[in-house]
Amino acid sequence: MRLESLRVLDKVLLEEPADTYYKAKRERVAIISLDCAQNHQILASA
Repeated sequence: MRLESLRVLDKVLLEEPADTYYKAKRERVAIISLDCAQNHQILASA
């Protein structure tokens, strides 16, 4: 899932009236993201 999609979900589900189940889960989650190299040849040759 892309981070932008989480922003959209947050906007929809956390605005009033907020989804309490979603809000409780989002308050307890840690999201870690990593960008991929643009040049996939670098990874293939490593």
